[in-house]
Amino acid sequence: MNDVLEQVKTLINDDTKTIKQLRYQVGQCEQLIAALETENQRLVDQLGHLVQKLNADDMTGLANRYHLETSFNTLLSQPQCHQLALVFIDMNKLKTVNDQYGHLVGDQAICHLATLLANNTHEGIAARFGGDEFAVLLPNTTHAAATDWAQSLVMQLAHSPILIDQRPHYLSFSFGVSDMRADNSPQLTSSKTALDQLIRQADTRMLSRKA
Repeated sequence: MNDVLEQVKTLINDDTKTIKQLRYQVGQCEQLIAALETENQRLVDQLGHLVQKLNADDMTGLANRYHLETSFNTLLSQPQCHQLALVFIDMNKLKTVNDQYGHLVGDQAICHLATLLANNTHEGIAARFGGDEFAVLLPNTTHAAATDWAQSLVMQLAHSPILIDQRPHYLSFSFGVSDMRADNSPQLTSSKTALDQLIRQADTRMLSRKA
């Protein structure tokens, strides 16, 4: 009888040790899982930052030309996108600002206009095309509506000066509008050529406004 009791005690002790070992291993696994989740989140955040850097203009935070092209294709692939307008924008007399006050103030002027575009482009995509030039894609917007939208921004900019040497300096821009229905084939395509054609047509109209 005593031998049986000793065997039972031994088994209980062994089971207790096994349970403790299993609990320790479970704890180690939980710590490993937590560490992996933390590292995974770090990698996800890093990837998001890299994607943002790939798609965004460093100075203004608007979309860059690459993101403008990919957004153009995405918009055209959507069944609900029946027409698409593009507004091409160029600041007026930025060279004068740069020459008189320096390029840092010129950058301030560019960012000021970029903020105005970002705050007024909701369903569309506003991109810095290069230098002081911007392109804005407006889905399901007619040529006339896009023109009205751009003209309203001209008025807003005229009433929101930047401060240079503690004095207000008023900015302005010229713009041109093109749209898929009038300036491209009736069949919407996702080709880069289609976007280039829209930009070229809007740029031409913008230059005629400047003249």
